[in-house]
Amino acid sequence: MSKLTDQPRRPILYDLHRSIGAKFTVFGGWEMPLRYPGGTIDEHMSCRNACAIFDTSHLGSLLVEGGGAFDMLQKELTNDLGKISPGRAQYTHLVTPSDGSVQDDLIIWWLEPDRFMVLANAANTQLVADTLHAEDITSSRALLAVQGPNTRKVLSMIYPELSTIKSNQVRVITIDGASCTAAGTGYTGEDGIEIEVPAAHADSLFSRILDAGATPAGLGARDTLRLEAGLPLFGHELGPGISPLQAGLDWVVGWQKKSFRGKVALEKERESGPGRILWGLIGENRRPLRDNSYLYIPSDEEHGERGGHERHGEHTQQSGDHDPIGRITSGGYGPTVGRGIAMALISTDVEAYPDMIIDAVHDDRTVPVRLSKLPFVPRSRTR
Repeated sequence: MSKLTDQPRRPILYDLHRSIGAKFTVFGGWEMPLRYPGGTIDEHMSCRNACAIFDTSHLGSLLVEGGGAFDMLQKELTNDLGKISPGRAQYTHLVTPSDGSVQDDLIIWWLEPDRFMVLANAANTQLVADTLHAEDITSSRALLAVQGPNTRKVLSMIYPELSTIKSNQVRVITIDGASCTAAGTGYTGEDGIEIEVPAAHADSLFSRILDAGATPAGLGARDTLRLEAGLPLFGHELGPGISPLQAGLDWVVGWQKKSFRGKVALEKERESGPGRILWGLIGENRRPLRDNSYLYIPSDEEHGERGGHERHGEHTQQSGDHDPIGRITSGGYGPTVGRGIAMALISTDVEAYPDMIIDAVHDDRTVPVRLSKLPFVPRSRTR
């Protein structure tokens, strides 16, 4: 939000989105498309089965460059840039030194030996920019995410070189005279390309991708897609008090690096074992599962009496008269799965296992759910 007006920022393509019927929502201080006339489920299935285009310009684009850029990023971020090279992308975390909690999860586009683009979550852009001494170029460009199994076919109709970018590859290319950065990255679990395009050329490129057959998709579909793919969202599966280990992302930590921000805290947690871990949950029907539902192990008596059907009004805070074992961090309906699904942090004191039945309690409703490994839908990419 602007400190002077307290009004949300609007993406460069705001007027174009309005012209094709977008409904908007405020997210991370930005007024972004939530859905288009076809609806979230149609947009979701278009991405799973064909091709969708998302405007993700609310993400922060932070330029880090200079002779010490590599060493600084190695010191501040968890993952090991030494595993990749210029022309590649890497997922990583910025964590607190005190307890290893995730302050933001980031994508690094390594452009040149001493030049990096850091993509940050909208609400955390200023924090990350200050920490990494980065130049914020967010307002100078649009960021388009073209996702789905037909992405390369669609993009080949516009500019064939785009369709040749491999997973996690980064390339600077010229499209209609504009210097753009494109990467084989995304946040849907599907194959896709993300394109950073200068502001003056954004409207033309977005329109051309639509004309080539992509379906416009908003934040609603982006959320259901990432939930099915078991991908974390900052403020839900990542954030204060939640470490990469708890989120099942210990592969994001470059343990072999001599030192980095938060290493001592993360090594201590790895030695003792995280107190909770991320699981998937599947409901019995299409009813969406609810964020912030508390989870309980039902008593044998309750489990038998219920016979697998939901109860109403019996327990508002507990099930089986014992303490909760966890909490749903993200919940909803999975259009591909056809059921209510969720991700939840569950105590490691519980002997949890796939297909274990537990209770999800929200307000006056108790719903039986089944534990599941993540992801719910196989990924074409990890992130």
